[in-house]
Amino acid sequence: MVGLSGTVSFGFGQMDQNQTGPVISHPAGDFVTVGSHKIWYESEGQGEPLLLIPGGPGSSHDYFHPFFSALSNQYRVIYYDPFGTGKSDHAKNPSEYSLKQEIEEVEELRKALGIDQWNVFGHSWGGVVAQGYVTKYPGPVKKVVLSDCLVSGKSYQDTNDRALRLMADLFPDNWKKMEELHAKGLKSTSSELSQAEPDIFAIAFFYQRENTSKLVPAGENTMNPEISIAIMGKDMDFKLGGEAANFDWHAGLRSLRVPILIVNGRADLVVTPRQAEELASAAPGAKLVIFEHSGHMSFAEETAGTMKTIGDFLSAAMSKN
Repeated sequence: MVGLSGTVSFGFGQMDQNQTGPVISHPAGDFVTVGSHKIWYESEGQGEPLLLIPGGPGSSHDYFHPFFSALSNQYRVIYYDPFGTGKSDHAKNPSEYSLKQEIEEVEELRKALGIDQWNVFGHSWGGVVAQGYVTKYPGPVKKVVLSDCLVSGKSYQDTNDRALRLMADLFPDNWKKMEELHAKGLKSTSSELSQAEPDIFAIAFFYQRENTSKLVPAGENTMNPEISIAIMGKDMDFKLGGEAANFDWHAGLRSLRVPILIVNGRADLVVTPRQAEELASAAPGAKLVIFEHSGHMSFAEETAGTMKTIGDFLSAAMSKN
């Protein structure tokens, strides 16, 4: 299964539970009260703050380690577990999870940390949250980096449709079983369909499949499928529902004057370069950089180049437009 939710939906994929990944040394962390929730965050480095928003929906921050430590010699890098993930509080009722809630959480986190202005990095679904945040709260945001993310629910559905075609082409036996179960009315999040679905994570997310070993093991990369279902619906692999189907940041980005960097992998089959171009065209003045030897996570496959690109963008003098 591909997505953080255990589905083909884009985000950060699950890894084999037996896979051996890097041993991560986390920077100092603590809980902070955000609204009525306790949210876990970690911070390393000094300088302008840079918030990292993880993917999913439903992922903790863990998979950003150790890659973004490379920026901690210039910036205060802030990691956090969104509500419902990792060490942060979890909802008593899944209806508490929403895209709107995730956007508001970012602003409340800024206030709780006593930060006046910061830079924001959003990866995959985190990039959707970042777009929603900066279009609603542009004042506190100095610059934005959007990594392998989509601009609308329509583009998101295109991603899922492509993943299903990939399954049908590469795993016809699995696909036949999935079609049969879906025709009987079973949703994509049902245990029966989940078991029939092939694992295309390494194929869809990476330029080189062996690079999955660079990520933290699934046991550490905690995720919460309740969040995915709340935001995307129970049949998310076939037909997106709820907020995931209906968000559209075109209008908000069109009038935005915050500098934006967009990075994407050439081999990303989750968010393709065409979809990255669509995002870039919606944001006047945005800079788009394609990494030729990366899939959905250039920060893991081309770490040095990605960190240099992000660092150069953040340190560059802003236009006086």
